[in-house]
Amino acid sequence: MPAGISVDLRKRVMEAVDSGAGTIKGIAKRFAVGRRTIYGWLTLREKTNGIAPQVNYQKGHSHTIEDWEEFRKFVERHTHLTSPVMCIEWEKIYGKRIHKSVMKRGLKKLGYTFKKNSFATRNQVHKKELIFYKKSAK
Repeated sequence: MPAGISVDLRKRVMEAVDSGAGTIKGIAKRFAVGRRTIYGWLTLREKTNGIAPQVNYQKGHSHTIEDWEEFRKFVERHTHLTSPVMCIEWEKIYGKRIHKSVMKRGLKKLGYTFKKNSFATRNQVHKKELIFYKKSAK
């Protein structure tokens, strides 16, 4: 049910449906709305006794970052950290987990930039593996 359709048009469509001025398919074609939309309005009218569009509802999942001013202050205090480490600090302070992608999107929204990936070269990985094996062998 698109919220962009005016209440006036909704009323005219529902009056046509109630008067029996044709089939749902014919009424949908005449008023240039979808059949599923008309059926949705009928269901909405049964549930709420009205056909006004729903307002102030959130689509999708609940937001991890709810207070953007608090997030901005957090970022300003922790600008020296990488975004994955910021996620860990966020959880320590606020007790809520935040995914790396959410942190990066939040930083981008505030205008901060970051490196996308930091890959180690083959030699660096090899040296790290050697150090790891040497330590574990002791």
